[in-house]
Amino acid sequence: MNSMNSMKEETHDVIQELELKFLSEGFTVFLPQNMSDRCLIYLSNEGEIFLNEPEEEPDEEHTYIALMYCILRILQYQRNGEVEISDDEFFEHAEMYAFVISLELLNRHTDMKTEPPPTLDNILKRDRPIKLAKPSMN
Repeated sequence: MNSMNSMKEETHDVIQELELKFLSEGFTVFLPQNMSDRCLIYLSNEGEIFLNEPEEEPDEEHTYIALMYCILRILQYQRNGEVEISDDEFFEHAEMYAFVISLELLNRHTDMKTEPPPTLDNILKRDRPIKLAKPSMN
């Protein structure tokens, strides 16, 4: 299997995992603190590629579908189902979502902890307060 097919398969698998959890648990599955490491790492990679190449048209290798899916679901929650979004607004939300995903990976894989965790209402807001918690001195 070539790498393009495996990337499409992985994108499909991540979206399917999120969709199945969404159907049983609701919108909170799109909060990074509720995601599997697999989904977080995949979305982090999509966010990094998207943010580093924003002016380029997506190709078959980098479609950002999973990233878009999560952001649109969050907006669907915030706007009671109706979502209309400009390219500029999507880009701003993608920056914030990628940042919050990175914070969650930092929380999970280092002794640094940020708080409070994002909510569905504030996850895409730039003015959401974030502080570094005092490390526990064990």
